[in-house]
Amino acid sequence: MRILNEAISIPAPLDEAIQRTFLESAPEKAAARLGASLANLWPRLAKDRGQESRNHYSLSSAEALAYAAYYLPANCLKLPTILAEAESFGIDLFSGEETSWVDVGSGPGTALAGLTFFAEKSQRSIRLTSLDQSRNFLEHAGRLHSELRRSYPAAKLAHEAQMAPKAAKELSEKILEKKPRVVSFLNSLAEILPALEERAAWMKNLIDG
Repeated sequence: MRILNEAISIPAPLDEAIQRTFLESAPEKAAARLGASLANLWPRLAKDRGQESRNHYSLSSAEALAYAAYYLPANCLKLPTILAEAESFGIDLFSGEETSWVDVGSGPGTALAGLTFFAEKSQRSIRLTSLDQSRNFLEHAGRLHSELRRSYPAAKLAHEAQMAPKAAKELSEKILEKKPRVVSFLNSLAEILPALEERAAWMKNLIDG
């Protein structure tokens, strides 16, 4: 794939951090376990994207790890690619000093991986807060951040992972207390608020502060 006349591939330091996080020290054995977990995960993702609140795949440690190992490498460069394309059009989302960024429904750290790569490449300073309702995902994000610091020691990215409130009002309060310049949702907002009108009203209230 090529965007902005540049080929897109996972850089070696990022790939190594992901492998250290999710494949640990025995990649062949880990890959075999992940394959079995993915086989169980696919049917659930195919049905309503796995959004069964009482039996969500992220509540299973094995399926959360399988999801992270598959989904994160396939998607972690989307965000830095969008940011690079935005900058080519003169759109700068970052403040002059440290930019506060809140990622809602952060999963295993997809945005974290992409923003760490972007922070080092662009020499931006970012304070990222990852919010998710899955402790499994937050634990993976914490481990990933440790490995990313090894791979990208010059990246100016501070990270904290916190449980996301389930109620929309409390979620808004949690986001606003971080005083973010950027809030990213990726796919999660539709999962929290399924009705389009409800999402639109909630987003307006969040923007109005």
